[in-house]
Amino acid sequence: MSLILKSTLKYTDGKIQGRDASNTYLQVSPEKLRGPYALSVNARVQGRIMDVNPLDNVLEDESYAPMYSSLAGLDVEFIFYPAYNLKDYLFFSSRAQKKLNKVGVVPGQFVITVEINTVKNGFLSKKVYPMAKIFASEVDDNAK
Repeated sequence: MSLILKSTLKYTDGKIQGRDASNTYLQVSPEKLRGPYALSVNARVQGRIMDVNPLDNVLEDESYAPMYSSLAGLDVEFIFYPAYNLKDYLFFSSRAQKKLNKVGVVPGQFVITVEINTVKNGFLSKKVYPMAKIFASEVDDNAK
């Protein structure tokens, strides 16, 4: 099965140390991913986009909606960064970020739902919640 994460797309202007990491990210509570899978900095997280929705009052022209929904089913990779005492970061890979940019999915204006199915920590690869479907929501209506 998997972890279903619904999170606001955010941006940092800080320097990201991970190879292939973009500056856009989703957040996830440590108890949902880092804790159970002992993830460390730069662990790779594999998933698939399930849904992309604008925050309320962001999308003025409904004709753009099909472009956002075209991302559903897209396989994505994240680079993991822990944020101790806070929510952890899942930075989109640069490759995945380019696909979001093509259809105008920008930080602070969209909520993305992803199905996280595999984590790679060093040379070890593990299925995420192989016998269950776990849900996590990290939606922030005041995203920036």
